[in-house]
Amino acid sequence: MGKIPGAQKSLEPKVPEAPSGHRGAAAYRKLKGWLEAGGAEEYVFSELQSPAQRAIVHEMAEKFNLWHRTAVVGKERHKTVVVRKKKSPEELAKERRTNVRRFRKNDPKGEAGSEHGKKKGDAREGGKHDAATSAATAAHSTAEDDADAALCDKVVRSNVRSQQRSSRFVPDPPEDEESLEYYLCLKSLAEDDHNIAMDFPSELTSTQRHKVHSQAERFYMKHFSIGSRSHRFIRVEQQEAAEVNLIRAQEEHLQEVLDQHHANIQRSQAEAAEAAKASAAAAGACSSGDVAGDGLPCALSVPGSVQCTPSVPSGRRERAEMCREPAVNNLHGNVRFCNWNIEWMDHFFEDDTKMRTTYPEGELKDVDALCKAIASTIDTINPDVLAIEEGPSTIERMQLYVRLYLGDRFECFGGDDGMEQKIFILVRKGGPVNNARTFPEADEYLSREWTYDISGDFVLKPYKFTRRPTIIQAEVATESGVQPIFFVALHTKSKFIHGGERMWNSRYIGDKLQFIKKATRNRRRIAAECARTRKCLDDLIWSKHSNPLVWVSGDLNDGPGNDFFEEYYLLFDSVGLLMGNPFLGTNMLNPILIRSSLVPPEEQYTVTFHDYVDERLRDVLLDHIFASHSLAAGVKRASIGHSFVREYEREQRARLTEDEREEIKSRKWAPPRQLRLSDHAPVWCEFL
Repeated sequence: MGKIPGAQKSLEPKVPEAPSGHRGAAAYRKLKGWLEAGGAEEYVFSELQSPAQRAIVHEMAEKFNLWHRTAVVGKERHKTVVVRKKKSPEELAKERRTNVRRFRKNDPKGEAGSEHGKKKGDAREGGKHDAATSAATAAHSTAEDDADAALCDKVVRSNVRSQQRSSRFVPDPPEDEESLEYYLCLKSLAEDDHNIAMDFPSELTSTQRHKVHSQAERFYMKHFSIGSRSHRFIRVEQQEAAEVNLIRAQEEHLQEVLDQHHANIQRSQAEAAEAAKASAAAAGACSSGDVAGDGLPCALSVPGSVQCTPSVPSGRRERAEMCREPAVNNLHGNVRFCNWNIEWMDHFFEDDTKMRTTYPEGELKDVDALCKAIASTIDTINPDVLAIEEGPSTIERMQLYVRLYLGDRFECFGGDDGMEQKIFILVRKGGPVNNARTFPEADEYLSREWTYDISGDFVLKPYKFTRRPTIIQAEVATESGVQPIFFVALHTKSKFIHGGERMWNSRYIGDKLQFIKKATRNRRRIAAECARTRKCLDDLIWSKHSNPLVWVSGDLNDGPGNDFFEEYYLLFDSVGLLMGNPFLGTNMLNPILIRSSLVPPEEQYTVTFHDYVDERLRDVLLDHIFASHSLAAGVKRASIGHSFVREYEREQRARLTEDEREEIKSRKWAPPRQLRLSDHAPVWCEFL
């Protein structure tokens, strides 16, 4: 058998020197007395011990070279420490005979085994093992083992044959020298006809533990940690042949699906390239050259021009077209609404009363210059209502920014949840949106936990928003009088997975499966937050108002259409849940930014990132603006502010030195924060 780095060489217990002080003296005496008495297989300490006392017991058991673990006992579920002698390979093989008792439960003769288990538990209760009880227990155990020999041998031979069939799968050796040591250990276990488990010691580092888990995954073995903190070790067990074959079949099928998925992507990219050529050849297609009176680029439809089709599924386009009938209520005057995820605004602040000048940890050399550029963009868009995601951690900081850079022209709402990335809604003072205020009923509704199957394992668990949405209510003047209007801002759970690219690009399909589980779970969390927000709107707004005026916007971390995980694992997209039920057309939210008459299809994105799953650079519409039925038809202008982001980055790059340019070229991820106005483009629309 290969050597396990850090493992004890001897399995025999030893009696160390007695501790010099009081610390550990009691545990030392008990363990020494138990070993000298012999007979009892385990020693269970009292469940009345404190965590500190249990830690001392673990430490002392390690000195005695004993196997030790923390267990939960009794109806009260108290924690205690269980100690036993370490097992040799032969003893571990013999230990499999305990499986016989599972067969005997349904056997008429099984009462003796059950009674034996009861006696054995009673003998250990409270951590007290006298020699007489231990001897009786051992004698009973020996007699039972002899009586069950024939049945046990049959079960063991069956298990060995099953394990032999599964253990013959041995992957190729890893290139890493340290991983090779663990590989050889597991290879010896896989080829062993008598052993089914192997323990790796608690002395391993976190990096070494990760390598053990990775190699066990390659051998299709079960692997899990036992214990806690410094007493946490890894156990690896072989699986039944049927389980291994099922896993391998699933992996092969997954690989076929991935190959087909990548082929579909390549085909769609080729079709998109052909469509782009055809669109460029069409004179006046989706003209975006008009300029509004305030200097903003405005994508207005030109009579007789060719209308481009949004790059979203036809079903989604049909839902978007539902809002094309005249608006129910025309507003008196224009209202401009903007949404912007301003990347990590909290890095701009020293505290609630002071701005930073620099912030090296966040790659900010000139905080004031970036704050002014952001404020200039907001001033150019000139919104009456501005929803902000990734806002500062307190409302006092948001108010400080408004006062220093936006002329104190906005009233601030929100900032109640989200740690260092909070959600705010700013309303222009003296603008067309009047009497703005919080919506306490909605805030209380969204603050409550609800149950949801986050993992897809049919187990309902309590869940709360990662960042609770901000909802305000206000009033606007319409042709039929003053009416309430509601603004909702969201920032849902991120899809980011730590180490995700490494897992997805791993040579081992098991890592891909683990990534898929995490990716799907994150998307289920986004879906849960979108569905909960939609239910809040239905219960508190649509149920109480006829044709309400509702704006919903934010960074949903999800775009139109289905990605790989939504297509194969969720079968729906989260944005659709927020939009509402298509059978209740007037209650649906209408997406504004995918209208080709307002925003050209090639501009319908707010974020660009490298998608290592689809193996391409993707432009994705993560930031959205939705309007209720009564407002959607009144939207006459909309835009996505790519020009602001590009112009700022161009100006900043022009100021870089040659060394700084070379350093940025070598970066795998995005350029430094100082070069980015934000990692999201602002979106806005104007309605009448």
